[in-house]
Amino acid sequence: MNVMPFSSIDRLVRWPLVGLLLVVGMPATPAVWAGAAKPAVPAESAEIAVTLAEIPVEVTRGSEPVQGLTAADFEVTEKGKTGKSLPIVACETVDLGAAPAPGKPGTPRAALSQAARRHLFLLFDFAFSQPERLKVGIASARTFVAGSLAPEDLVAVGVYLPRGELPLLLNFTADRAAVDRTLATLAAVLDGKEPAASDEADPLRLTGTGVRTMLAQSVYREERNFARDTLSSLGPSGGRMGDFLIRNLLNHSANVNQSSVEAVEMDRIMGLAESMAALADALRPVTGRKYLSLFSEGFSISELSRPAMTMSDMRNGTSALIAKLREALGTLSRAGWTVHAVNLGGARGGMRADGLFYMANETGGVLVEATDRLAEGMKGALRRSAYSYVLTVQADVPSDGAYHPLEVKLRQGGGHAKATVHHRGGYFAPLPFRRQKDVQRLADAARLVAGDEQRNDLGVRAVAVPLRAGADTAAVGVVVEVPGESLLSSGAQHYGLEVFGYALSETGNSTDFFAQAVDLDPSKVGARLAQGGVRVFGKLNLAPGQHRLRLLVRDRGTGRLSVLSLPLSLAAPSSAAAPSLAAFFLPPPQDPWLLVRSADAAFVLHDRAVQPAVYTTVPAAGETQVVLLGHGLAGKGQRIRGRILNAAGKAVGGGALELLTITPGGETGEPDLVLARLQAGTLPAGNYLLEVRLGNEGRAVQAATTRTFAVAAPGV
Repeated sequence: MNVMPFSSIDRLVRWPLVGLLLVVGMPATPAVWAGAAKPAVPAESAEIAVTLAEIPVEVTRGSEPVQGLTAADFEVTEKGKTGKSLPIVACETVDLGAAPAPGKPGTPRAALSQAARRHLFLLFDFAFSQPERLKVGIASARTFVAGSLAPEDLVAVGVYLPRGELPLLLNFTADRAAVDRTLATLAAVLDGKEPAASDEADPLRLTGTGVRTMLAQSVYREERNFARDTLSSLGPSGGRMGDFLIRNLLNHSANVNQSSVEAVEMDRIMGLAESMAALADALRPVTGRKYLSLFSEGFSISELSRPAMTMSDMRNGTSALIAKLREALGTLSRAGWTVHAVNLGGARGGMRADGLFYMANETGGVLVEATDRLAEGMKGALRRSAYSYVLTVQADVPSDGAYHPLEVKLRQGGGHAKATVHHRGGYFAPLPFRRQKDVQRLADAARLVAGDEQRNDLGVRAVAVPLRAGADTAAVGVVVEVPGESLLSSGAQHYGLEVFGYALSETGNSTDFFAQAVDLDPSKVGARLAQGGVRVFGKLNLAPGQHRLRLLVRDRGTGRLSVLSLPLSLAAPSSAAAPSLAAFFLPPPQDPWLLVRSADAAFVLHDRAVQPAVYTTVPAAGETQVVLLGHGLAGKGQRIRGRILNAAGKAVGGGALELLTITPGGETGEPDLVLARLQAGTLPAGNYLLEVRLGNEGRAVQAATTRTFAVAAPGV
């Protein structure tokens, strides 16, 4: 990412978003407009505040879910000395077995809250598993994801490497193509193939690109006792003195080396435990029901524990290994994770899978061992969660990120005898943004982009405009404006902005993205921020069809954010495109807005480079240039009309839109271009809306667009 040079380049400092990879581990081990809203500054305080906590709950009788429950059937209490009952303010029923909503295949049956959706993390263990067994697991995971998940389910992919790192290759997404792309690349890496080149700059890990780079040095390394292996290969002793001496030497060497082998093995197990706990901490912003599917050949904790213990003894064991595992699994459970372990070794693994069983059993999960039917086993492991509830409770707690354990029970007298309640053990209090780790902030950014929430705390304005249609894809320019007044209102010493734009197809697949970030020093750019703000340019290449641009803009100092959805309709180059219309302003030469863009994000229209603006201020009695883009603007009989509306939405006189030139798009793949002039005339100072309509004589309006602008007071 680069910041293009302009008159005040020294006033901007760029910081690399790409460097903030979502990696956890144990270092010690080997043409659409989104209108502006009034900026809001959230209060940040450690005082007691009202918190709404969402608790996923599953109720079963035997192996079948108990259906039809309401908030009146449940009771939620705080664990500990108080035992206080918490009010249930909402109860959402989740039925993933219900008939899908009408529409296209893959369409979710209803809009589920984030807390109601299932989050499945596919974790492949490269430290304890051989490549051939991992490939079996990856193939089964691809089958499972393709045919066994509900449309609302979100999937993430990660690997645990021998050097003790746990990189997140793909963040939680409903994009099944991105999941399959990630798994296919993972399989190709194991086969020694060179995956196709891809852009490595996806900071939120939502597209499934960049897997190759993150898997460098991920070769499986099995710790072996070669002296013991050699001793086993000698066969029966011949009774000769030489045989006796050789066997005695090998046996002594094997005993000496075994402690070293076991020490390395224990380090790896502890590394895995700590990495999984760090993962739970990093992904704390992820809400909903969370399942970690660990694909591994497993490891033995009964053989490594001294003295040897049975599985029942391990719960009360005092070994460092068991203590570390119990601590890590406790962290996972508190964060709401259930571990479903997939034994890639199958029946041949024997007691080597006892570590996998322990991890699954301690978190309420299951161990899947049928290696030839892993997909079916995983489907069975998640069957219980197909019907569930989400209870929203109200609590008064400090905003300190502390964990609060809860107990959920069914009220007596409701006819629910022998029913079992499975629920998350508690919730974490809110944590102020300034105290969150970078990896948590990125995880939360990915959650926001992949979701449906919309808000505009920063008063962001944005426009996305098709620039040129190619044979397979169309170039789309994006302009994002952040008003300076919303940044300056926090009174910070420095300001940092991050902008993420991800395009999603109709089926929810990630098609392209852009990301920009910038730091601002108010002592150098404060005046320009007060007069304008920050204008960020992005570029997307998208296939013809319907798309949705998810745009996230966040203040890195305060955590205030804007998350918007902008629909995009792109016509194929050879098709007769439906009439469309988009508009933006050309700012004056002395425009105070600060510009941020990458080298490939330039707006080039009919061989002319422009720097468009979503919003502008017109001098009193002055004028500004307007660019109109779209299809059907230059057709015979087409008419373009413009009018000015006041803040109440009523047409006013005194100003006018004058059309200057029309340039047809023709066969170049570019849209029709109309250059116009907006004249303030006698309009008094204030805020206005420019409305432009495209129509034909005797026909209704075919396309329309609006753009906000202001008229400055005389002498300003």
